[in-house]
Amino acid sequence: MVLASYVIRVFVAAGLLGVSPARPQSQGQQEVSEYQFWSGTVIETADGSVTVRRSSNNGEDKKFLINAETKVEGKLRDQARVTVAYVEVEGSSVAKRILVRD
Repeated sequence: MVLASYVIRVFVAAGLLGVSPARPQSQGQQEVSEYQFWSGTVIETADGSVTVRRSSNNGEDKKFLINAETKVEGKLRDQARVTVAYVEVEGSSVAKRILVRD
């Protein structure tokens, strides 16, 4: 039941974020992968990045880079619950959208 609830929340968040897979970029630019999602609690905010701790499993932390293209919906702050849509670019997790849930 908990897993089903989690899966539903991820799909709802994906719909709210309005994300779709990234398209290949023009020739000469690095191709990015499809969007991935990470939900959890913000444990650190800094200029140009945010670190989110996932509450499931072993409480993994993930650091996301924030750039001018990142869209943040809500007030991003420590201890906020968020869902991040991101892509992996050259070994870094780059946030494309951050949805603050509380």
